[in-house]
Parts: sequence; structure tokens; C-alpha cells
Amino acid sequence: MFHAGESLGRLQEKLREAAGHDAAYLARAITPEPAVFEIDFLKASSYLPGALETSGKVNIAEGFDMSNVAGKHVLVVEDIIDSGLTLTAITELLRTEGRAASVKVVTLLDKRARRKVVFDADYVGFDCPDEFVVGYGIDYSERFRFLPYIGTPTQVAIDRIAAEYKAMREVDETFAFQSDDPTD
Repeated sequence: MFHAGESLGRLQEKLREAAGHDAAYLARAITPEPAVFEIDFLKASSYLPGALETSGKVNIAEGFDMSNVAGKHVLVVEDIIDSGLTLTAITELLRTEGRAASVKVVTLLDKRARRKVVFDADYVGFDCPDEFVVGYGIDYSERFRFLPYIGTPTQVAIDRIAAEYKAMREVDETFAFQSDDPTD
């Protein structure tokens, strides 16, 4: 369990540990069992904080070493495929820059109605209707991720979070330009 006051690094470590448990669960379902099995994490998104729609631009966080996948068979595990933009960018990057031997994608949810590019996962858990969903790892502005189920947030919840996000940005902008000079 994460407690207030722990470092962000410790939180990230705990999240990776939890994701590792899910990856281990998935790994046990792979047959025949591979002789070598490695787990790594790559963070990417085409959504901006507070947005319900993709920005159209894929942001891949730094820290993932592409050379680690060279010559290996890679299985990308995704929670939900929406526009297809993020996974198109990731799989292309793994194939070209990473020089992976093969790249396959498994997703829990596939929301085909929202595709902006042609992209088909190799393995799909469930087709998802064209609704905004959260829970079981899927978030909205870093909220609802830890729900033990998948659901659709009410418009009231979405509006409240959007207003909180907007208020946080306004506070940040105020402090960014606040002067300590008493003559200002």
C-alpha cells in the first residue's frame, strides 16, 4: 500500500510491482512456456491531462531502452485500444528503432469505433462499445484507475474532474507569475 509522504519513485516502483503481478498472471497463460521471459515497461499516450479525446500526437516517456528488444519477440500488453495512434507508433518504433524479431499486441478492450488509423491487435479480450470507460487500470486524468471493475463515469464525475483540473492549472499559472517583489 502507498502512503502519503512516500516518494514518487517509491510509488512508481509499487505500480511497476503491481503491473508485474498482472504481467506474471498473463505470462502463466502463455503456452508453451518460453525458456526466457523478460518484462519491461514503456509509458506512452496520445491523451493530454483532462482530455476525453486524443490529441493526435503520441508522447512516449523517456527511459525505455529500445536496444533491449533487438532480435526478441515482443508482446505489447495494452489496457484499451482507442484511436490506434499510440500503438501504431509504439509497434513501429519497436520494429524499426528497436529491431524486434516480431511484435504482437494483446489488449483487454478494443474500441474499434474510435479508430483514427488502421490497427488490429493480435489478441483481444473484449470489444468495447463507443463509451468512455475507466477502472481496472484505465484512468481519466489519473483517477478511477484502481477501480476493481470497468465502468462508464457519469457526466457529473467527468465535469467535476475537468473543473478540478482547470482550477489546478489556473493556480499553477498564478504562482508561475507571482512576484516576491513588494513593489509589483
